[in-house]
Amino acid sequence: MNQFSRRDFISLGAKTLSGALALPSLSGLLEGCAKAPVITDLDWRQLNNLIMGEVILPDTSKRWRQFVGLEIGDNTPWALQYGITSPKAIVRCVNEKDVANTIKFARERELPLVARSGGHSYAGFSTTYGILLDLSMMNSINLDLAKGLATLGGGARNRDVYASLREPSLSVTHGRCKAVGVGGLVLGGGIGFNMRLHGLTCDRLVETTMVTADGEIIKCSETENKEIFWALRGAGGGNFGVNTSFVFKPFPVTTVTYFNIAWNDDHFAVFKKLQEVLMTAPKELGVKVSVESKLVRTRPGSLTTTIGISMLGQFHGSKAEFEALIKPVQDVSPYVGTIQEGLYWDAQEFLSEAGVPEYVHERSRFALDWLSDEAINTIFSNLLKWPKTSGYALWKFFLTGGTIDDLAPEATSYFARGAKMITSIDLGWNPKVDKNIPENLLWMDKFHDEMEKFTSKYSYVNFIDRRQKNYLDAYYGPNLDRLRSVKRFVDPSGFFNFPMSIPHN
Repeated sequence: MNQFSRRDFISLGAKTLSGALALPSLSGLLEGCAKAPVITDLDWRQLNNLIMGEVILPDTSKRWRQFVGLEIGDNTPWALQYGITSPKAIVRCVNEKDVANTIKFARERELPLVARSGGHSYAGFSTTYGILLDLSMMNSINLDLAKGLATLGGGARNRDVYASLREPSLSVTHGRCKAVGVGGLVLGGGIGFNMRLHGLTCDRLVETTMVTADGEIIKCSETENKEIFWALRGAGGGNFGVNTSFVFKPFPVTTVTYFNIAWNDDHFAVFKKLQEVLMTAPKELGVKVSVESKLVRTRPGSLTTTIGISMLGQFHGSKAEFEALIKPVQDVSPYVGTIQEGLYWDAQEFLSEAGVPEYVHERSRFALDWLSDEAINTIFSNLLKWPKTSGYALWKFFLTGGTIDDLAPEATSYFARGAKMITSIDLGWNPKVDKNIPENLLWMDKFHDEMEKFTSKYSYVNFIDRRQKNYLDAYYGPNLDRLRSVKRFVDPSGFFNFPMSIPHN
């Protein structure tokens, strides 16, 4: 079994680390590597004999290199600045018994274990120096049309949802990024363009199967393990166990109006009018609004920063109805872009993105009220002061409300019912080109801190962020004490943990 040496790690990781030096990310992982117990080849053979899947040990294959972030591939962690880690082994499970046996093996040998579905943890928490429990082969989707239910494997991704639900013209609240795992999506709440009409992804969840830290396979629903089921709908990712399947109640879909439009002038007036329109918009409308820093060449060798506003999304209604809805914004400044009416799943192809790995950092906040003039000016002024990278910088929001607010904040562990929007600051870069990443991250921190008074102290756990202060309050809010109680009950030893997990004590 070939192990990477520390020198190999530093050499291979140099390019990645250059973009992550200012992130409080790798020190804990390196400490975990130093403390990891020694496991023999015999141990790994015993585990391999216990499961129907396979145990992959460190080697030089392309498959291994993709899993650990040395090459870009289907199983590469999305946030590249955290990508290079060398687990003791990758265990590819094919059923819940494989998961249970792997968890028991890890506990008996005091090895840390992390489950990975899509690998899209914004903070790189689906990487480890222990056992990487890979669920990607558990990606089946089975429909029971008589009962109106869809059962998704724990490794299913948005792309599997697209492929399986197109023909029966059904959907759930899914994401735009095809590579994202449905497990991570639903356990953190789950947002998408359907959420205002049909609820969050977790609101469509009927039942889930989970393997506990003791290796017990349990069902969780409104009638079975009800308190755990409550916790899993909004705060479940990595905290309580490994979820191996999800049963959803999908809804029928027909046609929608889908759009990607932008405004290049009168930015303040456009944003204000757009917000006014969205304040009273019907729940059939789902949108993401972005305010982006744009670099414009004013003369040879000279770039200036300006602002661009865009809106992406869908409307469960006709093109004419949508155009009438946004006419007040059009009267302020004409938009450019695409507005089309068509079949729902054709629209999703237009709205989706592949979700390839990249160097990117996001910082989120729930906005509990609409944004004041001062808040809008704060957004614009910060984006105009962006230190610049070869990538991008933007502030965006997803419009919430509608059906999301039909449930009380305490109905599920997703507590931000009543919020007007989920906002975030996004920063992208290329470490081979950009040498000012620490400056950019400090700019981002300042921007994030300034926006708190206009939005809230709370953040969306699926946009988890290693730089977030007071993360337990930010991500778990008023439900934290109840979540701690569930954690003590289902995982009293704290086997499932990561740097920003719910404590068991």
